[in-house]
Amino acid sequence: MTVKSSRPEESMDTEPFHKLLSAVEEALEQFRARGERSIGDAAAMILRTRGKVVVTGVGKSGIIGHKTAATLASTGTPAVFLNAAEALHGDMGVVCKGDIVLMISNSGETGELLRMLPSLRKIGVSTIGILGDPESSLATHLDLVIPTVIREEGDTLNLAPMCSSTLSLVAGDALAATLQAERGFGEDEFAILHPGGFLGRRLLLCAGDVMQRRDRVGTIVPEASFQDIVTALTQFPLGLVCIVSPDDVVLGVISDGDV
Repeated sequence: MTVKSSRPEESMDTEPFHKLLSAVEEALEQFRARGERSIGDAAAMILRTRGKVVVTGVGKSGIIGHKTAATLASTGTPAVFLNAAEALHGDMGVVCKGDIVLMISNSGETGELLRMLPSLRKIGVSTIGILGDPESSLATHLDLVIPTVIREEGDTLNLAPMCSSTLSLVAGDALAATLQAERGFGEDEFAILHPGGFLGRRLLLCAGDVMQRRDRVGTIVPEASFQDIVTALTQFPLGLVCIVSPDDVVLGVISDGDV
């Protein structure tokens, strides 16, 4: 491989940048015009099932599948990712009757996905494909296909999965967004599934969740001696004690930094 040297004052060739973005833009416009029906049909199929969505793929499609499964799960649609290669060696046990298997493949000829089909039929699942070739071998065996057809990848060789993986990602997000809307999945539900995020903490976290109970906090009277203060400070691992009046009113606090 030959590496072209360049001096700092020389500008990089911007043609690859614009070529890729143009390819993605074209693919997205085509998907906007042609993908609405298939996304709606896929969402309707998922809404009718009581099972979960099992997203599967290999390679770059597998990486997109990971993200798609995570997005579905976090927006109200139970979903898991299944590595297609591992599925052929026992991990298909995660698939249950009544589930929907969502396969992602640009070529539609992925061997691992094709070899999964006989077992999936015996288990009793419905199948959806996000496929770059709606006339592929895989497409002929699936219940529904979301076509993600592109004209070119956008890289200089037209080989690396760039535009195709981006469009697959968009298709997965479009499906998740449609399901989110149809389920009426709102802020409260989102917060329940995201307790570690800002929205989850803002909507779910109450003062009582972080405050200590009264019987777990050391207390002293205003006339307490230094020894009493130190003793109270070591009673509980909080680093402070409350100064309480005879009529049980908190007058202030003393922290271990004060002593």
